[in-house]
Amino acid sequence: MKFKLFRTALLLAAFCAASCNDSSYNLFPPEYETVLSIKDAGIKDCKYGSSITQVTDSLLILKGGGNPEVEASGRFRILSPDEACEAFGYVSTEEFVSISGDMFSLPDIIRIPEGESHLYVKFTIYPDKIFNLTKANPDKDVILPLALESETSTISESGDKMLFKFQISNPSIRWADDKDEFVEIVFSETSLELKAVIDYASANTSDSRCVVGAADEALVNIYNEANGTDYAVLPASSYELAAFDIPALAEKSSSTLRLTRQGIESDKVYLLPLKFSKEGSSIGVSEDVKYIIVTGPKFSYKDVEKTNWKVVFSNCDQRWEFPNHTGKVICDSDDMSTWISLWDGAVVGSGEDDYDYENSSSNNCHMFWKRRDIPDMVIVVELGEPVVAGKIGITKANYDFPWNHDLKDCEFYMGKSFEFKPMQEGGSWRNYQTCNDGNKWNLVLTATSVPKEIGTFWYEVPEGTSIAARTGKYIKIRPTAGWRDANVCQMSELYVKALVAIDGQPVEPDLSDPEPVDPTPESEFDPDNNTEILGEEGYVEI
Repeated sequence: MKFKLFRTALLLAAFCAASCNDSSYNLFPPEYETVLSIKDAGIKDCKYGSSITQVTDSLLILKGGGNPEVEASGRFRILSPDEACEAFGYVSTEEFVSISGDMFSLPDIIRIPEGESHLYVKFTIYPDKIFNLTKANPDKDVILPLALESETSTISESGDKMLFKFQISNPSIRWADDKDEFVEIVFSETSLELKAVIDYASANTSDSRCVVGAADEALVNIYNEANGTDYAVLPASSYELAAFDIPALAEKSSSTLRLTRQGIESDKVYLLPLKFSKEGSSIGVSEDVKYIIVTGPKFSYKDVEKTNWKVVFSNCDQRWEFPNHTGKVICDSDDMSTWISLWDGAVVGSGEDDYDYENSSSNNCHMFWKRRDIPDMVIVVELGEPVVAGKIGITKANYDFPWNHDLKDCEFYMGKSFEFKPMQEGGSWRNYQTCNDGNKWNLVLTATSVPKEIGTFWYEVPEGTSIAARTGKYIKIRPTAGWRDANVCQMSELYVKALVAIDGQPVEPDLSDPEPVDPTPESEFDPDNNTEILGEEGYVEI
């Protein structure tokens, strides 16, 4: 019995050995030994200039399968119109036209040698020949639909077809940015650089020039109707427009638009539509219109930089416990730091000297220990240089508690110089609340009903204010009413816009003395009951 089992085992082993050594045995059918596919199969957009005669590119063919070490071969076949519809989603063969054989070249046979896993197949197209087909079929896609086939290898179903879509065009010019542009003519004139892009620049083989047509009233009417505006056509006397010079092969070009106040009214808004002209242009032009919105404001302003600003006087603020709530922070350009009055501190008594002699000099700011209420709170800011004040901005901080928006009414004064003496140096106690002694302040602006919301709120210096009165190196800030009690007030930031021109004429600081202006009024102060006589406006409850 044991002998028979042993003999049977030997026979089975011999059979297995013979089977394993049989060279004809293969785990994969011959057709699956190699599998070919096109890397990045699908649709490829090809854009070229019309004057280009030849472009060489390549397709990457991948080889995989059960035995990719052997050689594999295949070829490309052009799909029929019906096959192209089915493969690439066209509804009808009327939607496209295929290029002919003289417009491209491909190798007849693709061979990937033994041991290689891929092959770059070079092919060539002739854009200048395809261009004529493009012009003859402006409403159709110009395509080359290809299928990868093989008699010996399997072709991957997800990588077997390729569609080339050709866009062959003449070089053409278009706006680099066709968005509307707003231009203020601050002085007598200004200029604007206009930028253009050259599409298919490689096809532009010679220098050329393109002019821009403008002041088309029909285009202005279209714009006004579409946007609900009533802009006037910019008069021809108000602008000069240079042509776009386009060097051969250049991809960009620029031109200068010169704008003047000649022929326009102050504060009136005008529209200048710009469109490339086909006349005299050797390249194609975009149909897009670029609109320039132009105005010459009566009053022109610019932001005053805060780099050299500093607070030189602050007579009521949080100091030691809350350093981010001192008067100094209104110049730090941080909306999240905010000046807060010393609302819960002990009120200063009449004639009491609470000047901080120890720290004022080291901080370059006159500082005080006790509380003052509206309208005795005063902050003085040095601007670094004389400024002609045009607008003043007040920022209320983005805090989530409701009492950081208490400033309601506020006076702003301009001064060309500033001095202050504490009582020990001969100064008066009353001056602690006004900063009037030795200074000439000009009231230039009263901001009333400053919103209780978060944000920056701008107020314009009244038109009749003289340049001399507007000019100052120092601004005095004096709150005159709050939305709640007189002891509570805040401001996050102070901003100033300088008046730089009136009707296009430059404005320079006037350092002469203006007409006399009454100094800051002195409030009636009753230290016994800690009350300012403000009237009902100072005590609005919210």
